[in-house]
Parts: sequence; C-alpha cells; structure tokens
Amino acid sequence: APFHRLEPINGNTLERQRAARARQHERARVQQSGLSRSGRAREVVQAARLQRETHIRKGRERLPVATELHTDMSLFKNGKNVFYDANGEKGLSKEAYSFIAGLLAHVKGMAAVTNPLVNSYKRLVPGYEAPCYLAWSASNRSALIRIPAARGQSTRVELRSPDPACNPYLELAVCLAAGLDGIEKGMVPPAEITENIFAMDADARKAHGIESLPGSLEEAIEAMQEDQLILDTLGEHVAANYIEGKMKEWDEYRTRV
Repeated sequence: APFHRLEPINGNTLERQRAARARQHERARVQQSGLSRSGRAREVVQAARLQRETHIRKGRERLPVATELHTDMSLFKNGKNVFYDANGEKGLSKEAYSFIAGLLAHVKGMAAVTNPLVNSYKRLVPGYEAPCYLAWSASNRSALIRIPAARGQSTRVELRSPDPACNPYLELAVCLAAGLDGIEKGMVPPAEITENIFAMDADARKAHGIESLPGSLEEAIEAMQEDQLILDTLGEHVAANYIEGKMKEWDEYRTRV
C-alpha cells in the first residue's frame, strides 16, 4: 500500500486549533447554563472584582521578611584597622566604641536617608523582627548595630536598618559623619544589650533605655530637620531639596491612603 504523505503542523496551526476548541467549549457551556451575552459579561466583571479584592487583601498582609541593606564599616589608618584592639574589651578599640555611639546618636536623624520611602517603615515596626531598636551588641541580632565576630583587619561595625531603596552615596556619607562625630567628641555608647530585644515588651525596653527608630517617613523627616550634623553633611542645597521631595511623597501618601 502506498504511503500517505503527512503534512507538518506548525505552531500557528496548533494555536488556531486550540482557539477553535476553546470557542466551541465556551458556546457549549453557555448553552448548557442558559447564560445570555449580558450574563456572561456580568460573570466576567464579578470574577475580575473578586480577583482585585483578593489581591488587595493579600497586599495588606504583613510579609514575614523584607529586603535589607546591612552596612558594614571599618576605618583604617596607616594600613591598620582602627576598630581593632587586641587588648580592648571584645577586641574593640576606644574609637570603635565611640563610632558606635555616634551612629546611635544620629541614627534617627539619618533615617530619612537610610530608609527613604513610605514603605520603608512597614518593615521597621516595633514588636516584629526588624532592626529598629537603638541598641548594639556583639552577638545579638535583634540590636540595630551588630559587631560581627571577625577581628583583626576584618573588625567592623554593622548598621542593620538601611534598605536598598536608599541612595548609597548619601547613606554612606551620613553614616560615616555620624560615626566620626562620635570619635571626635569621645562619645561612649550605652551598655551592650545581650538579651533578645524581640522578646521584650515595651516596659522591658524602657527599663533598658532602648528607643526605636522613627515610625514613619514623616517622623524621619522631622528627626532629620532637628539633626544639624546630618543637614550639614548633606549640604544646604541637597538637604532642602531632599526634605521638600520627601514631604511631597508623604503628603501624597497620606491624602490617598
């Protein structure tokens, strides 16, 4: 018997066949359900509304994690890490402790730079696992400032509040200015917090003298306006325009949401 030649089926042909079957199935469904054209339209609208409402509800749920931009800093002089002292407590130098104190003194004032968006403060919420408590520790990840275990040339201070939405040039500028201000003034940080701050209630945090970062972009802007060091670091032109832009963002948010 002669062989029959098989014609190749390209992708377009398959797509047309699938579309035809889909239309056929839809006509059969409408005939069975007795839906009119307007009835089908109502079905589509209701389905779209349900999908949108579901999306909004899910969008309001608190996410278990969020993107962070932990910033590690070291200072070097003549090729040696200034933060390291083999004879110092925890292997840290006097300069390292003063740098920590400077960061804690100005961290509220620079929050509008390190956390520049309205949504930045959805992560920095007291009572949840977020680095928003003004404390430091060499081993406690619930503190705002952590000292990683490495010593020697790798000794560093880690600020854990910034997020990737910030301008890294401005962020590093205010972080270094705050830390150097602590060194120049010989600031001394509060005692290390070794307990899990996440497990503390408000009264326990108050007893330890633990404050929190600003709770909103508006509070962060107000804190920046009160911190002259941060304003001077940014410069009059940048600071004024930055604050003006952030206030517009906040006003737009609060008038719409």
